[in-house]
Amino acid sequence: MESRHVAPNVNVSLRKVRAYLPAIKKLSPLEATVHLDQIPYSATYALSAEIKTAMTNAENTLKVSKGMLEFRSLKADQGMVLKRFRAGSRGTAKPVLRRMTHITIVLGAKKVVTSNKVEEKKVIQSNKVDKNIEDKKIVETVKKPIARKTKSVTKKEN
Repeated sequence: MESRHVAPNVNVSLRKVRAYLPAIKKLSPLEATVHLDQIPYSATYALSAEIKTAMTNAENTLKVSKGMLEFRSLKADQGMVLKRFRAGSRGTAKPVLRRMTHITIVLGAKKVVTSNKVEEKKVIQSNKVDKNIEDKKIVETVKKPIARKTKSVTKKEN
């Protein structure tokens, strides 16, 4: 089962939105929103907002938690173009095109294939072990500040 969300005429140009799509497709929707919220560009704000609305829609229609969602497809298409003009030299008009984007997001539930309850327990236990290992790696990679030796300054008596 899939949940489809189409956001027509998002006020960001297509070129700016498409720059972030390949990196986001690889992530889960939750990770993608966290990743996009840290990047300070208008395209990332728009994408993050649309992914959040698609997640809530999918959560309500599929009756699945947000952690169990995955991207089935994520695409951006050319939307409406507003044609405006700006004053140029010698009374001429310089055209300005304000481009918009249609963002289409299709989310689905992750497939969990288990044959026995024993296998489920093993998977849960292995996940706990992996999390502990990752926490230890993070702690080990943090470098401690090195204490630098300072030169002592002595005053000469006149």
